[in-house]
Amino acid sequence: MGIFAVSKVTGRFQITGPTTEVAAFKVLGMVSNQRVPFDQNTGTTARCAQSSATECLLAWPLPLDIDFGLSLKMHAKINGWLHGRTNNTVAEITTAADGDQVIQVSGRASIVPSVYAWFPKTDIPKQVADYYASKPEESAYGTGFGDRLAGSLVSPSLLKDYLDYRESQFPEAIAWYSALKDKAPMAPTQWSIRSTNSGSDQKGCFRNNASLSGIVATNSNFFVSGPPVYNEVENSLDYKVASPHFLPNGEVFKGTYNLLMKSSVARCIYGFTAAPVSATVSIVAADGTAQVATTVLGEKNGWLYLTASGFTFSSPTVRVKLTQAVEAAATPSASASASAKPAAAKKTSITCVKGKTSKKVTAVNPKCPTGYKKK
Repeated sequence: MGIFAVSKVTGRFQITGPTTEVAAFKVLGMVSNQRVPFDQNTGTTARCAQSSATECLLAWPLPLDIDFGLSLKMHAKINGWLHGRTNNTVAEITTAADGDQVIQVSGRASIVPSVYAWFPKTDIPKQVADYYASKPEESAYGTGFGDRLAGSLVSPSLLKDYLDYRESQFPEAIAWYSALKDKAPMAPTQWSIRSTNSGSDQKGCFRNNASLSGIVATNSNFFVSGPPVYNEVENSLDYKVASPHFLPNGEVFKGTYNLLMKSSVARCIYGFTAAPVSATVSIVAADGTAQVATTVLGEKNGWLYLTASGFTFSSPTVRVKLTQAVEAAATPSASASASAKPAAAKKTSITCVKGKTSKKVTAVNPKCPTGYKKK
């Protein structure tokens, strides 16, 4: 699900094959198989988000300082995780009067660097050629166009239009970044929310949660599809991302990461009580060095909100460690300690006599001296 800024224009449009014009995607971003409409009136590629034979929804950049949102009323309740191309993300889940689930998500659009380039097969960049030489079975995956001649090294054309968002695919994505000198050819604005796999069930805390467990949102080009992974060694929630280091204008691309997690899920993973939770966030580069990032943590309406921003690429890991202060045992006060001491035994007095002589004896258990009798 996404939100797009469009204006409608009329004309004569036809869906064609993939285009090698990077400019066609600078505003729109990636589309399935890169099949973009062809404007028959101008003889050029049109940047339509959608089109018919006579109308085109012309795509425009989304403003970055306005909150957009959507509300979904679901009869079939969803749980697990969502992934977003949003920033400053806020979520709320309620139940409608008829029992349906209502999910509301809002946030601002993100600038997401995209990678798109065509290379003749005879002139494939070394980084890409080396990667596919090490994994020849992956070199044939993609959408084919042109002649399909057996044994041809040039034809058909092969479009690598999709990489699985799995950690094993990171080397392939990074090889293409290197081929483009670590610079994204385009960086369109995006606002989207989609479901994602729930990954491994962290200590049973996802499976036992009947509602939405959380939302992960990032402006990174590539990421692991799923929630953060619990790192037992570091006792942290890790999320791996990757992007070109530079934007099209040559500026260093700065990453953002938004994690919204149900408080009950976080407390289940860490075994926390209902007491307040704090967090430390570290951005660990691929070479193991640490980066400095601005982080914000809050808890509101049953959600933990965490934001990290300002980190750089190519393939860092965002590491979140939640902590909770241990409640100290009560220390007895001085007065309480004094009262805990045994009370002194009560003394009594008796009078003892011997002839005309008398003595008063005071003790805990008073007894008369030898020769004296108690009066």
